[in-house]
Amino acid sequence: TLQEARFLAEAHYRKIARRFVTGYGIADGDGRIRVGVSVELKKLGTMFDGKYYVTEVRHTFDRKNGYRTYFAVERAWIR
Repeated sequence: TLQEARFLAEAHYRKIARRFVTGYGIADGDGRIRVGVSVELKKLGTMFDGKYYVTEVRHTFDRKNGYRTYFAVERAWIR
């Protein structure tokens, strides 16, 4: 139906728009970082500091680095 088509188009647009700014990071191990939460990133510069949506996470532990969290983020804007 027309309504279903509009819904699918809007959902696709929101997905693309949300990915305007993307990035990857490494943090000291933190189980609170998981897909679907927002994280506050700082010291990236005025345009990029702020909240990001977490899209991927990998928690690791090894003898050299200990517990680390690798993550990917995205958001729809810059300042």
